[in-house]
Amino acid sequence: MMTASPALPLIETCGNQVDYVVVKNLYWGEDDEEKRFIFYEQSKTRKSVLELGAIELKFLRLVDWVYEAIDAQDLTFTEAVNHETLTISKQARLSIWIPNNESELIKGGSLLRLEEAQPRDRDTLRKVIIENV
Repeated sequence: MMTASPALPLIETCGNQVDYVVVKNLYWGEDDEEKRFIFYEQSKTRKSVLELGAIELKFLRLVDWVYEAIDAQDLTFTEAVNHETLTISKQARLSIWIPNNESELIKGGSLLRLEEAQPRDRDTLRKVIIENV
């Protein structure tokens, strides 16, 4: 993970020899999405990577109390969707959050080796988990 400023030497060194994927983790920063990445949005780094064909992805925010419950059980996000220790409200949030993030990651396509990947909808996600239990 790299913040905007330290990325400039990398961009200057590598130029168009590499592919750039920028992931904005919406967990961090202000509640107002417009303010979260204000420095990056206006930076030379962003301008440079976009000129080099960068893909920008948004990793959606997951509320702390859901993340903490998953972490306390040492579960993956997918495992947590139907895990007996998580409340229905936590499972419901995850069953929405996971497909939304999958859709975003798939935008990275071949750069993330996800050429054939398809996002799962909420019902498919829950069904796959139940079948694998």
